[in-house]
Amino acid sequence: MQSDSAPPVGGDTTPVASDRTETVGDPVRRFLENSPSPVRRVQARHWVGIGSLALGVAGAAIFVPPLITETTSTSTPVVAVSSGSPVDQAVPASVTSSVAPSAGPASAVPSAAVSRAPAATPGQTKTVTVAPTPSTSKKATATTATTATTAADAARFTAVSVEAEDATLSDGAATVACTTCTAGVRVRFVGRVDAYLSVAAAGSRTITVTYEVEGDRSLTVAVNGTEVLTDRTVTGTSWETPKTISFTAAVPAGTVNVALYGGGLGAPDIDKISIS
Repeated sequence: MQSDSAPPVGGDTTPVASDRTETVGDPVRRFLENSPSPVRRVQARHWVGIGSLALGVAGAAIFVPPLITETTSTSTPVVAVSSGSPVDQAVPASVTSSVAPSAGPASAVPSAAVSRAPAATPGQTKTVTVAPTPSTSKKATATTATTATTAADAARFTAVSVEAEDATLSDGAATVACTTCTAGVRVRFVGRVDAYLSVAAAGSRTITVTYEVEGDRSLTVAVNGTEVLTDRTVTGTSWETPKTISFTAAVPAGTVNVALYGGGLGAPDIDKISIS
């Protein structure tokens, strides 16, 4: 009887197992065949590393900023300044300085108003602005203006004088020749003498009256109607010897009236009136 299966060609009688039977029966071979290639293993590690790095960056972006960001709101301190403070000297208009991360409140500056920006975080720069002291600038301006006005008045003012005989004479006043007087004439029997002088600039001026007298007489002087010398006693030794009396008075600019008249002893003879 002939066998159902023919022997393999070539005379090889070694039984051949199916692939399925061989794979199931050999677990080592199955493991080796199912394991990823070295290239696949390297690629897998590469992508795992990239994913871990991305997660780390995302976590840092979310959790780190709140830890390093410092938000400070600082009100602007104002320091009162006394007008006599020694720091009324020049103070820089602005001061820029680097500050430490945990800088506390700035120390009060005794002579200036300081506006301060919020506290700076590390590596930042804070600007402190120092305003000039108002009282110092106003005082300097006022002093400068006063000095300039005084200098201008002094430059414009010149001394003026008028001879008594050229003034307005009244109440019995009359002229008489005088060899020792500046213009060769003086006014005697003084009831009232009104001299008018033109003054370039107002100010405190010296008024001088040149007179002649023998013995004691008295004199009253008014400037624009206001008495500045009242019943002042004057003394001399001769009607031919000039004497002077001077006093200070506030004199306005423009035409100024200087009036002279006698007191209880009667007035001396008048030669000249001057304003300097």
